[in-house]
Amino acid sequence: MILASPGHSEVLLEIEGSTGPVRILFDAWLSDFAFGDFMQRNPRVDLGSIGKLDAVYISHSHCDHLDPYTLTALYQKQTPVLVVPETIEFLVPLLSKFLPGASIEVLRHNKTSNICGLSWTGFAFAVPYLTNEEDVMPLVIRSKKESVFFEADIALPDSQEAHGAVDRAMGETERVFVSTRNELEALYASYDAKTPQERKQKLTAYRRRRKDELYWEYARYAELELPCPFRPGSLKLITGQGMIFPVDLSREFLPLSNPFPLADVTALEVQAARETGYDLKLMTLEAGEQIDSRTIKKSKSQIKVEQTRLTQDPAAPAPAPRPQGPLFDDLRDHSLQKQRILHILNNRFVPHMAYHREEPLKALLLARGSYTIRILYGTSSSHRHEDYTIRFADMTFRELKEQNKQEGSAGRTKAKPDEIYWANDLEDFLNGRQDQFSTTLHNFFEGTAIRLWTMLGLPFLNNDLIEAKVGFHFERAASGHTVNDWIEQIKK
Repeated sequence: MILASPGHSEVLLEIEGSTGPVRILFDAWLSDFAFGDFMQRNPRVDLGSIGKLDAVYISHSHCDHLDPYTLTALYQKQTPVLVVPETIEFLVPLLSKFLPGASIEVLRHNKTSNICGLSWTGFAFAVPYLTNEEDVMPLVIRSKKESVFFEADIALPDSQEAHGAVDRAMGETERVFVSTRNELEALYASYDAKTPQERKQKLTAYRRRRKDELYWEYARYAELELPCPFRPGSLKLITGQGMIFPVDLSREFLPLSNPFPLADVTALEVQAARETGYDLKLMTLEAGEQIDSRTIKKSKSQIKVEQTRLTQDPAAPAPAPRPQGPLFDDLRDHSLQKQRILHILNNRFVPHMAYHREEPLKALLLARGSYTIRILYGTSSSHRHEDYTIRFADMTFRELKEQNKQEGSAGRTKAKPDEIYWANDLEDFLNGRQDQFSTTLHNFFEGTAIRLWTMLGLPFLNNDLIEAKVGFHFERAASGHTVNDWIEQIKK
């Protein structure tokens, strides 16, 4: 098989199926920007150079994997089979509406489907923690002689079931593994540090933690007696790292945009595999490269990429703080916003926090006595705030002045809010104009939590918000708009 990288998480696979050669694009974000978090793709990709495809696989709903602008442009010129996991099956009607020529196949957890003359097996194992990547489905694609495991954006849980399933799905074949290492936490630590010294401390701590995590990825097989899918000499490719702060918005971020290069991540992984006794061929697969799994030789791929050269200057000053205010700074109907926000607080946030696995609402209220979320209504130049507070008394968010009136002076709640948001930003999240990762351009209030914002980014609980977001951008793409002119609105 031949695997080529357009950069970031996307991979182009060429493999021999039962009826001939098959070309599959794994994930589909090839636009210049991510519509949700507004980050710039690096490198930029000439979509036409991808060539003819037989299938496209979407691993989950995040904007750097499922991009309506890429899919619209792609399916206007060809109609490969579109394969999606059952975790995002609720989007099939939307995909059918905007990609009318596409034949859509849905993968079921741990069930094998025959698509394009190949065996496809996806996995959606439960994990013991909350994650915005709960809907990710890693995937094994297998031919008679070869198989490849795409890890996607989530690590397999430490269970016999998960690792045994992957091992069985790969069968008695030559095995290739593809892991994505975007290391976005390191990138944001580099961007957000207030001084070079703070940046150095954060990145040193991050690298130390990642070294331990990568070591555990190999050590766990022996320590937990897990079925191991690796075979002596198996090829494992490390891809990823294709996002930077938009250069046109600010060049201050460029010298901070390469804190943990892919080669450094791979070196740590090589060390981890060696120390735990695994004989693997571990290699980076950089944007614009391809590798033949039989010869283990890299060459330049047909995919045309335009790379912004990145550096990492340890002494670079912190970028100027982003201005305070809602992302879209226009005047809106306060009463309608209040109605929607209170509905989300009491009908979604409270039930979610009541049974939160790590920070249950009970613990927060026992520690604080109450929990307050402040909403700023209006624009950056003219606004007013309202505080909504929840207490054990009725376990409902109410406007603070209303609650104090009901309870009298003895029941008054502390004035300092636990979370603060602009009403416009929350409304945009609910309407699909923002998502959890739009925080790239947000200046959240220092010293406050973002539990509500984080909750809104969780799949399953918020499938309606995901559908609104994907539908909003498919509508724009169908009307001839691009992600570039969407970013232009932000720049203004």
